[in-house]
Amino acid sequence: MGWDIQSYSIALLFDMDAREVEGHAEITAARTTGENFVLHARGPEILSLQVDGEDREWTRSGDELRLGPLEGEEVRVSVSWRALPSEGIGGLQWGADVVFSFHEPEYARKWLVLYDVPSDKASLSWEITVPEGLTVAANGELQGVESAGGENVWSFVLDGPVPTYLMAVH
Repeated sequence: MGWDIQSYSIALLFDMDAREVEGHAEITAARTTGENFVLHARGPEILSLQVDGEDREWTRSGDELRLGPLEGEEVRVSVSWRALPSEGIGGLQWGADVVFSFHEPEYARKWLVLYDVPSDKASLSWEITVPEGLTVAANGELQGVESAGGENVWSFVLDGPVPTYLMAVH
């Protein structure tokens, strides 16, 4: 890919009954060459995709979302999706009141939308919404928990670079 991912800011809403996740990511990337911009999404249904605040056309080829050539030296990609993670190995695993992720080597793309290549690293922040009574653990330092309408929103920040296969939500 002709871009280096600098940071991910990912918001997730878990529906424990439907075993569904709604997600939104703000992805910042810096140009390295003139190639096209690519993200990975094996399972998620893409609801919207913007580049620098403008709706963007994209195509899907296998696991890849291709955004075509992008202009500028830095871009901010915003993408929203819905995922119904499978019960198979990798990605996101469900139990009665337990959910955990396993992304090694390239399973993050099964339920997240990102550049899922083991050698790529970026900073990360999570905002994870779950029903009250559940506890969330994720990469980074816990910034706080806020209650809102029967749900809790857990916020985590990891300033150092992390590859997608080490991103974790439990």
